[in-house]
Amino acid sequence: MKEFSKFVFDVNYLIMEAPKNLNRLKAVLADASQTNKWLAEQLGKDSVTVSKWCTNTTQPDLHTLARISELLKVNLESYWLTATIGNIMTYDEYLSCAKKHLKGCKSLMDSYQSGKPTDMHVWLELYYISGYILEGLTVYSAYKLYNWPVNEDIKRRYNIPFTNATGIDFYYNRIINGNEIFPGRSVNSLSVQGHRFQDIIKSKLRSNPSFNDLPYIGNGDIDQDVEHLIDNWSPDVRYCYLGQNNPIPILNQDVIIRLIDTCNKIYVNHI
Repeated sequence: MKEFSKFVFDVNYLIMEAPKNLNRLKAVLADASQTNKWLAEQLGKDSVTVSKWCTNTTQPDLHTLARISELLKVNLESYWLTATIGNIMTYDEYLSCAKKHLKGCKSLMDSYQSGKPTDMHVWLELYYISGYILEGLTVYSAYKLYNWPVNEDIKRRYNIPFTNATGIDFYYNRIINGNEIFPGRSVNSLSVQGHRFQDIIKSKLRSNPSFNDLPYIGNGDIDQDVEHLIDNWSPDVRYCYLGQNNPIPILNQDVIIRLIDTCNKIYVNHI
């Protein structure tokens, strides 16, 4: 279940809840043909500290994580080893992962210290992660609102009446034994696979009275710059902007705090 690695961020919380959710720094270093000693020198740390990270005895702080990500050219979601959640993917799992990830973002913001050279990298990471919080809330809300069976796998199972009524399926083009289950669907269809949660919100959630007072997902108040960030979010956002001096003019601590607060308001009031 590769999709769920994106939701693992709050180390202490996840280790407490699911001990298998640990970092894979040792493997990441091996993939990059680098050593503990090399990483320690790059970070100005001692080898014992890095060795403890590699054995999951301790975990690095937010700024160190950002620096490791830069040095090893990996995404933070690639840094974590995520246990799968059972053998099926229910829509409830999207809510659970959104909750964990929201808690993780809050913890990371609480530990943030300003004035570090990795600040922009941190804002990009948190912006990137916020999209998966919103995606989790969107998928959960859409499947629940339109009465998908709560214990039924949304990835492996398909439901023709459900998709005909909503336009939503996990895949944009579900093919079984060479046959299209839903002929005519394209990459622009309402799919979980496509990560265009904004389209699902605008097409299926925003007009529903259940969401009237919620920001973005409904018609509640939302700051224009936060709405702009959400509208323009995609899984590629970090890779497109990383390395530029001023990747997103409005991206700073203030707007990120308000973005995460918007995610929290939606979560607290979800259906």
